[in-house]
Amino acid sequence: MWKKLDNFERKVFIISLLIHLLTAYFSVGYHQPDEYFQVYEFAAWKLGFAPAAELPWEFGAQIRGTIQPLLVYAISQFLLVFNAFQPAWVALFFRTISALGAWWASILLYDIAKLNLATQKLDRFLLLSSVFLWFLTYQSVRFSSENWSALFLIFGLYLLLKSKSKLNLAYLMAGVLFGISFLFRFQIAFALLGLGAWLLFIQKTTYRLLFNLIFGGILSLLLGLLIDRWFYGNWVFTPYNYFVSNILDGNAANFGVTPWYDYFWQIFLTAVPPISIAILFLAAWAMVKNPKNIFVWIVATFFLAHSSVGHKELRFLFPIAIFIPIMMCLALKDNLVYNFIFRYKKWAYAIIVVPNFILFLVVTFRPADEKIIFYDYVYQQSKCGKLLMLFEKSNPFDALNLKIHFQKHQNTVVKKLTSNDDLCRNNADYSAVMLFKMGVNAPEIAICPGVVGKLVYRNIPLWLTYFNFNDWVGRSNVWSLYLVTPSLG
Repeated sequence: MWKKLDNFERKVFIISLLIHLLTAYFSVGYHQPDEYFQVYEFAAWKLGFAPAAELPWEFGAQIRGTIQPLLVYAISQFLLVFNAFQPAWVALFFRTISALGAWWASILLYDIAKLNLATQKLDRFLLLSSVFLWFLTYQSVRFSSENWSALFLIFGLYLLLKSKSKLNLAYLMAGVLFGISFLFRFQIAFALLGLGAWLLFIQKTTYRLLFNLIFGGILSLLLGLLIDRWFYGNWVFTPYNYFVSNILDGNAANFGVTPWYDYFWQIFLTAVPPISIAILFLAAWAMVKNPKNIFVWIVATFFLAHSSVGHKELRFLFPIAIFIPIMMCLALKDNLVYNFIFRYKKWAYAIIVVPNFILFLVVTFRPADEKIIFYDYVYQQSKCGKLLMLFEKSNPFDALNLKIHFQKHQNTVVKKLTSNDDLCRNNADYSAVMLFKMGVNAPEIAICPGVVGKLVYRNIPLWLTYFNFNDWVGRSNVWSLYLVTPSLG
């Protein structure tokens, strides 16, 4: 595959690799709580770090596939054997693997997309938009069910569309990959349904090949069944439990219900206009003008199915985000659209390309969730000995009425501060005592006679708070950590 690329394409993909690795390093944390709690906290329970009673409700309902917790468990156990376990290292490992997998998937997708475009004038646009569309790399480094499900979907697509010999084996292996994609995220079934319909009605694939495809998927489902048996300790078919709980019993609706058109509004706001306007228009135009294209069938089926479900979150559409550059190119195959864009290309650069590049730089170097940096700092301090952390109002290791265990060292003891006596007494049982405070406070605070608190961590630099335009600091979630020490005065 790499040998087929020309020099320009190789240079762009090498730059893309570096960007993926940089984003994997800097984009610490998670995009959405499920990305953490239903993966790392599930693994924490299996590792013996967390009690079952403090896990998300999905654990008790047994509605989540456990292939991701299995991977986290395996890497964590490996590091524990060598006494090298650190939560930050585990998370970095999976962000890096996610980045490398997404980078390779983008090359494969670029190769098969060029076959569908059949026009060289759009190859460069497809290449550059695949690499530099501002939110794609950010999504690609996430160790999320949405991202990994998309990766295996693309790997399977490549086998289907590029195999010219040994088709029976290719379809069987593609079915295995599609099945693994399903194990990571059950909702990818909507995309697979669109793909299956295209194979049956448009490509008119033989029943024998379709049987091999389905049989490969069944093999993956059996693998998922064994993984869930190992994790939960009993035989359970999690896809069925998920369907019953969220669809038939309506538990998904408890998290909010919106009308069918809400995804258009979410995309418009989150992808940032006018970039989002271009995406929505070109994707819709691609579907109208290319009704027999395989990518249109996959994207349209997935999008329409999710739009028909009451509870909507934009992350649910992340598995098809990687197809956006292809959909835009399919729209640009229409000379009317292409000529219009080309005529006003200077405006396009000014209002779309430049803002996209700025956003691209921001998401590359900005943490996805700064609280993870705090947890890592406390974890490192706790490695030196037993640490007592006292908090005034909110426990930093509580989030969304759930407890954080995977990121918490066994030496860390967290208690609510009832009075300053807790800070002023001689805590000889601990190597260090720290006070967690919310908001921007002085670098040193007096606690009681002979005892001070010295600032050792704050998630926002002090100098930045001096530029408090429109009181953004007052609206920010500022975390400060003080080391309680005797006063020298």
